[in-house]
Amino acid sequence: GTRPPMWFAWMGLRTLATLPGTRLHQARAYAARQYYLRKTKPKAGVVEPLKSVYPYVYENGTLYHGRHLDDCKPFQPIVVHHTMLEARNREFEKAKAAGKFPELEVQAQPFGEYDHKASVRAGLIAIKVKMYRFWDEYGNRIPVTMLWAPNCSVLKNRWPAKDGRWGLVVAAGYPHIREYVNKREVGQYKAAGSRMKHVMKEFTVTEDAMLPVGFHLTVRHFLPGQYVDVTAKTKGKGFQGVMKRWGFRGG
Repeated sequence: GTRPPMWFAWMGLRTLATLPGTRLHQARAYAARQYYLRKTKPKAGVVEPLKSVYPYVYENGTLYHGRHLDDCKPFQPIVVHHTMLEARNREFEKAKAAGKFPELEVQAQPFGEYDHKASVRAGLIAIKVKMYRFWDEYGNRIPVTMLWAPNCSVLKNRWPAKDGRWGLVVAAGYPHIREYVNKREVGQYKAAGSRMKHVMKEFTVTEDAMLPVGFHLTVRHFLPGQYVDVTAKTKGKGFQGVMKRWGFRGG
């Protein structure tokens, strides 16, 4: 048969050594244990894992005299390693420094052309993917919400002379089979020369924020650091929300 592992043999010899008159088995158990310790002993020149994780504790010592070094983490100096960044993020930072994304740089607008306090731009239709987290250069954890804006484009313009307001009709998503199709929506898609999409939404904008029909909207429509208003359909409070909506008491 196969040879049992060393720990199994050692436990077996230890069991036999507890029986009276088995000094030979005690000697064999001791020899097996010494052989096991020699095999598991770290080689010379190899840095211990705890020493690499907790350099401050090994170099300067600690006031904690227990056996668990996890309690010594507050004594650790914060060290930022560039290897924590992903390869794609490093490539993006290099391309951004080279000037390949000029739209990400905040540029001063001429006076009177665009007023960030009064102007209203078109929105973006997106789907919530999941919650995620990022870390900054100081090691702080930042929770974020990942959104996906699939195939978002301008479908129609609203004019004050005809509609009484400035607005943009934005459609997003991919063509799909629908059981019920609104004839008004079909006419708007045909007039724009676009295929049917998943959802359509109208945004009221100002005159300086009008976009041509067919303009493709991406996440670059916004700049890092801008404040946005998010409106979404959620489940509210779950089952509790349904109970309160229809006046049920439960119990």
